[in-house]
Amino acid sequence: TQSDMRRLLGDGGIIVDDLQLDLFWRFYLRLRARNEEYGLTRISKFEDIVFKHFVDCAVVPKMIEIPSPLLDIGTGPGFPGIPFRIMCPGLRVTLAECRRRRVEFLNEALASLKLSGLRVHGASVRPEYGEPHYHLALALRHLGRDDEAYAAFYKAVWNHAWQPAGYHALAEIDCCRRHWPAALDHLDRA
Repeated sequence: TQSDMRRLLGDGGIIVDDLQLDLFWRFYLRLRARNEEYGLTRISKFEDIVFKHFVDCAVVPKMIEIPSPLLDIGTGPGFPGIPFRIMCPGLRVTLAECRRRRVEFLNEALASLKLSGLRVHGASVRPEYGEPHYHLALALRHLGRDDEAYAAFYKAVWNHAWQPAGYHALAEIDCCRRHWPAALDHLDRA
């Protein structure tokens, strides 16, 4: 029941108002209804969902200020993004998830919760191709902008085909910076 949820949240140090409780409750009901069909979480007991999903997420905004807008990459069924939004009414969150069934669930959950400031990005946030990032990194390196090149080489290695060249280039920059352990790690990956 909702009163059990309020008690369990309180036991975890999370005090919620009636609106927040209602939002957590509706999210729980949606999660429970779709979990088996969509394979959303292995956690299925009521108490465990409240503690391991809701409390674990809801405690974070009590400890640190959550930046807004927030990109929740690989959100799965909405963790931690949806509990963050429930606890922080002004927060804007993009829930990024590439698995189709979880995207379907997120869209259903957001329609049910009717919360502003939440949106679903139903695709991978990784670059699809590594080659443009690799060539950008080479150009930046040539211009002496090694910090920017380093970041672009990392984007290139997200694509398997560009990992050998990208990691080798990262190792070169590491050597120039005398970061020997990082250089060795990147060479091992190349």
